[in-house]
Amino acid sequence: MFALPGSTYVDQHGEVSSQPDFVFSQAVRSAAAQYLSLVAANLPMSSFWAVRLTSAATARCSTRPAQLLGLQHRRPDRHRAGRGHDRQPYPNWRPGRPGLSPAQIDRWVTWYVGGLANVTSWQMQILSGLGFTGYYQTVTPGSGTARRNWPKTSSRTWPTSRPPPSGAVWDRYYAMLAGQANVMAYISSVADRSGDDDCGQDTDSCVPLTSEEMDSWSATRWITRIARQHGLAVGGENPGYGCRTA
Repeated sequence: MFALPGSTYVDQHGEVSSQPDFVFSQAVRSAAAQYLSLVAANLPMSSFWAVRLTSAATARCSTRPAQLLGLQHRRPDRHRAGRGHDRQPYPNWRPGRPGLSPAQIDRWVTWYVGGLANVTSWQMQILSGLGFTGYYQTVTPGSGTARRNWPKTSSRTWPTSRPPPSGAVWDRYYAMLAGQANVMAYISSVADRSGDDDCGQDTDSCVPLTSEEMDSWSATRWITRIARQHGLAVGGENPGYGCRTA
């Protein structure tokens, strides 16, 4: 796969990532699809109850600087719409720098998180075509960035080479997956001490996403509230003894 042209991410500093470029490269996606078809020929997909979905290059559905900033800064013409994820709307802008209005930052964040949702949807499409009919577990770690905090984070406090904390703006990510069958919001950070407790309440769905009350919620409670809003199943596991992802 790494022998394919443009198969890896290159960040705005020219550093080459060791991760294959599943976000933008159609060649990488085609190679992965071919591999999965070989797996399905020996392990029928209809036999599995669930499949875990990640960002394809990492063990979880989390974003990395090289993944979504990448060569879009250095060569914005490299990846065109229709080849993986769409090119970003402001290729010369970097998070943490001035120059964009709140509405433009909103559009950029939608594009940024959309890269992760795009990879997730692509995996579901491939697996469904191979006969899988079970649950798609989207392995999402930590609390990410709360909806009410991301505009401030995007425009002022993000360093120029880092994404939102612990992955993404989860409410926006799961909203992009709403309506797709058998999606399970899989929380890989249960009991990570990110909040007061890991128990949701029946009234959580009535709390606005912009409420300060959610600042004290755990990652489990936060993602569960989002999943229920979009009619998604919920599952999860702890991140390991002594670990904290939020």
